[in-house]
Order: sequence, then C-alpha cells, then structure tokens
Amino acid sequence: MPLEASEVQSEETRPDRPSLSQAPPNENEETSVAQSPPRVAAVSTQSDKRVAMPTQISAKDLNADLLDKVCARLTTQPDRAHVYLFRSAKLPGLVKVGIAGSISKRKAKLKSDCEQEMITIDIWQNKQNARHIEALVKLDLKHLKEPWPCKGKKCGSEHREWFRIDKERAVNIVQMWVDWLDHNPYDKDRNIKPIWEHLLIGGGRPVVRFGNGDHEARHTHWKSILRQPTQDEIDKFVLSQAEGGEQLQPTNQQHATTADSPQRVAIPGTPIQTPHTILPTTA
Repeated sequence: MPLEASEVQSEETRPDRPSLSQAPPNENEETSVAQSPPRVAAVSTQSDKRVAMPTQISAKDLNADLLDKVCARLTTQPDRAHVYLFRSAKLPGLVKVGIAGSISKRKAKLKSDCEQEMITIDIWQNKQNARHIEALVKLDLKHLKEPWPCKGKKCGSEHREWFRIDKERAVNIVQMWVDWLDHNPYDKDRNIKPIWEHLLIGGGRPVVRFGNGDHEARHTHWKSILRQPTQDEIDKFVLSQAEGGEQLQPTNQQHATTADSPQRVAIPGTPIQTPHTILPTTA
C-alpha cells in the first residue's frame, strides 16, 4: 500500500522573508538537555523486525522547521476534509494522523489492505485547509514518528504516519493547529498575514525558552504564540506599521473578532472568501 495521498509536500518559502533558523535561546540549555534524554523509536530493518534506535531530532531545529512551514506561502489548493486520529489494538501505544473525505471509507480501506481494525480517537469534521493541518501536525510530532512495516496481503509498505504518543496529548496538539487555522492566518493569496508573521517571528509575543532536548517546552511555546490575537495586539501592530510609513487599518471583521490581520487598504472592508473543494477519501 503506498503512502497516504494526503501526505503534503513541503511548501515554498516566501523569497522576501529570511530563513528562520533561530530558535528561542535557553540560558540553561545543558540542564534542559540532560533532563530530556533522546527517546527511543522503532524502525524497520530488511528482515521486517522493529529495532530500537535513539532519535536525534533537536527541539530547536524542529522549532525552526515549524516557523518556516507556518510562514511559507500555501501551495496546496483550498480544500476541506476530516482530520482524524486513529489507533489499532495491534499497534499498542501508536497513534495514526491523517485526513479523509469519508471516515468510514478510510477505515474500510485500512482494514482491507492493511488488516488493521481502526479505533477512532477523535475527528475534526470538514476542516478547511485540512492538508496543511495534517502537515503541521506531522511535522510537530516528527520526533515521535515510528514507522512500521505493514504485513497486510494487499499492502506491504512501510507506514510513516504513526507516532508513539499518548492519546490525550495527540488530541491536544491536533486541536492546537486546528484552532490556529480557524483564526484565518493566511490572506486571499495564501500568504501568512503580516500580523501573524509579526507575532510569530517579529518579537510580538514572549517566548518560552527551551533546550535542544526539551520538546515539551517547545510545545508550550507554540501553544502560547498561536493563540488568537487580542484587540490590543492588533491596535499596536497597526500603529507600528503606520509609523513605519504604511497606512494600515483593521477591517470591520477584525474589530468584531480580532482574528484577522490588518489589510493594506485605505477603507475597511470585508475579507474575500476563498472557494474550497471536498477531498476524496485518501488511500
């Protein structure tokens, strides 16, 4: 069975934005790393046996990758699909992340091809930009990825969409990214809105310091900076842009919800709605 069709390729980075390689510093980095030793992940070998190998994914490197991902222009077309978390009794401790147009058809496909009876952990129904949500979640959990060789008679592939993580924690991380996309952080051209770029990388919000081995603190940092902008944050951003020579004003909807970023227009207007399509069930 091939990898899921829902796997999203890396999106292009905007050429006018510098590379984001700087993660929040940690004055006690050695202590943080010592307290968070590398986890052990299982990988497949040629004999289809799963062996334990330590992961070497730095929390700071993963933080920089996430910043690049969220601030890059979206290259996928607008879409809607269900985001899901599954588990299987045959794979204790592992959680599957994916998207599908039909949950029932997706489960039936996995049962037929992979001989895995899927148990639903949670479903986020009919989410816009579902592919982007899926890609962000999988990148956020990259250090917990645990590939396994499928022995289903119709499949036989190595699956890479499974993660060794507590079910409740997995739900919280998916919910964090779903909530952020619900704030409508991208404009009609699918670029990140200026206020979000400011809040995420421009020092608009305080950061949580973490070391290379401290993914727990990294998650706390992201939960903090992805929260919905307050009206005070929007007003300060508009003022700073105006003082810099750009005449920016919040839209009517921004005053009502504080969720959107200022638009470069002289007269407040309403956001342009982007059309979407329903995704077919992924393989």
